[in-house]
Amino acid sequence: MKTVFKTYLLIAAFFLLCSTLSAQTNQPSTTQAKVGSAVSSVYLPAAYPAGIPLNYINTWQPRIPFTDTALVRGNSNVTQVNKNTQYIDGLGRVIQSVNWKASPTQNDLVAPTIYDAFGREQYHFLPYASQGTDGSFKTNPFGEQGSFYGTTYPAQQAAYSGESVYYGKTNYEASPLNRVVKTFAPGNNWAGSEGSATEHAAKQQYLVSTTGDSVQVWNITNNVLTYANNDVSTNIPVAAGIYGAGQLYKNVTIDEQGNNVVEYKDKDGRVVLKKVQITAAPGTAHVGWLCTYYVYDAIGNLRFVIPPKAVATLLSNATWDLTISTGSLINELCFRYEYDGRNRMIAKKVPGAGWVYMIYDKRDRLVFTQDANMG
Repeated sequence: MKTVFKTYLLIAAFFLLCSTLSAQTNQPSTTQAKVGSAVSSVYLPAAYPAGIPLNYINTWQPRIPFTDTALVRGNSNVTQVNKNTQYIDGLGRVIQSVNWKASPTQNDLVAPTIYDAFGREQYHFLPYASQGTDGSFKTNPFGEQGSFYGTTYPAQQAAYSGESVYYGKTNYEASPLNRVVKTFAPGNNWAGSEGSATEHAAKQQYLVSTTGDSVQVWNITNNVLTYANNDVSTNIPVAAGIYGAGQLYKNVTIDEQGNNVVEYKDKDGRVVLKKVQITAAPGTAHVGWLCTYYVYDAIGNLRFVIPPKAVATLLSNATWDLTISTGSLINELCFRYEYDGRNRMIAKKVPGAGWVYMIYDKRDRLVFTQDANMG
């Protein structure tokens, strides 16, 4: 069995917090460098001063059996012991993680982290292999990272020799909610494209529903079910009109190619409809989307899932009646779930299959299941 050993070095918190060093407060450098033809600039934080006092945590993980813990901590053979050091600022945040000799060339593998004024990790720097081999704190990780990627990969991929953006980026909403509005992947054509006409980012929009979205309201009962496959009339959702304007949260995700995924959530945060764009110009309601409805009972249990094929069938028949086609739509396309009085799932039915039953003991542990072939 592997054992993990940790060493803690604590520096007085007030000394760290009162330091005026820009590296301690993670202040960005004002130096800007252009990224090829991209509109945005390369973000390059300043180096840390030499001798900077830091808290750190050492973790040793043996790769072979040891009988003496001292041999683990003093071992310099990377094939026998893995060592990781996390360097922590005065607020308890990891600002650098160093895996000792973890690269293919047995150099230190370094993952730098930097925070903005609100304590958020807005820039996500890629890890890199340092020239060092002692596992110590790297005072200029951002410059070293640029040198590593700038000298390593052009020799292997000459077409990408102009790369200079070695980090991803997250943009947050200007509100106390700190919601993500844009996410950029690393690279000149991704994070380096911010603000340009060809910007490549995954975007988030936080809206509310309108009547034009035509999100169906579904009601479902909790009657005694026979669990017969031909019982397609008991505990079946019934359409009850559409949600009014502003009754649902509408979260829109737009990927780098401009494709949309829309989720409608009720006031309890449950997804009631998910739409995935499948045409270049979809409508505001269901046309041009793969739509999945999720139906809940009065106490919030998921009871029914109506997948895209079933929704398309309902639309083509100009009705929201799930019992059409003598119930074959329910049996062949929909998911059903039943619960007991203690909100434990006791039966479920997936499309094209029979019921699966579940039995629990007095401690609510699942002790027995039975599928349709075992009946």
